[in-house]
Amino acid sequence: MPDCLFCSIASGEIPAKTVRESPRAVAFRDINPQAPTHVLVIPREHYPDLAAIAAAGDGVLEELATLAHQVAVDEGVADGGYRVVFNTGPDAGQTVHHVYATCSAAAAWSGRPDEDRPSVPADTMGGAWQNSASRRC
Repeated sequence: MPDCLFCSIASGEIPAKTVRESPRAVAFRDINPQAPTHVLVIPREHYPDLAAIAAAGDGVLEELATLAHQVAVDEGVADGGYRVVFNTGPDAGQTVHHVYATCSAAAAWSGRPDEDRPSVPADTMGGAWQNSASRRC
């Protein structure tokens, strides 16, 4: 779709810090991370929102979920827990009208150096992260 930021990222026209790819999806680091792990997972094909990708019924929604889980494994947060969220529509905070899953976790890495991983202080992560006893993505 013309003028779609995420379509441009998926096609490689706009660079992103890609962490994992599949034939129909791309996972990349958010440019404004709200947690130590904050990765967006998008389909390569344009779907405006969660309802549209679910209605397609072609398995791409499952591919996004699988890719989000693989990101959590790669990032070392899968065992402790992670969060995957779809914001659908402007009232829910969908900022780009191309469906995306946000995979995030507040847990610190276990000593693995990773220059691309942002360091987000706990006091900037919001109450849901600060009050959580477990890691989330």
